[in-house]
Amino acid sequence: MKNVLINSIFLAVLLLAAPDGRGEEAIDWNSLNEETRQLLRGMEANWDELSPERQQNLVRGAEKWRSLDRSERRAMQRRFRDWSQRSPAERRLLRQRFERFRALPPSDQQRLRDRRRWFNSLPPERRQELRDNFRQLTPDQRRAIRQGLGQRRGNPPPGR
Repeated sequence: MKNVLINSIFLAVLLLAAPDGRGEEAIDWNSLNEETRQLLRGMEANWDELSPERQQNLVRGAEKWRSLDRSERRAMQRRFRDWSQRSPAERRLLRQRFERFRALPPSDQQRLRDRRRWFNSLPPERRQELRDNFRQLTPDQRRAIRQGLGQRRGNPPPGR
């Protein structure tokens, strides 16, 4: 019971922050299957006040949640808990970074994902060493590295 409550709270908060779809029909609460109503039961009292787009997002989110296995659900709960513990300023910064990432061409997104996987595959000591080395660089040195990476990809350096 406690897990269902945590799941529904998590799902509701996560999906209320999701972007809206357009041109969708409102969903009658009673037309939802029992499993979906259980997942979204914290939303029942306000269901009719939600926009059709929010309702659709919540239903899609519930379907996605049901498709996850136990380890995927635990990982999602952990990410949500981490997110909810961040300050508004940290959340804003992360959203901005994510939007910058989404604005990149798919090939650059994939390159960044590959680099992240590579970095995460390193032993913890090596990752820490690389972080420490990067933190010791001056802002100009960091900028030069970033510009060099952009030029190697054929992209103009940031700010130009």
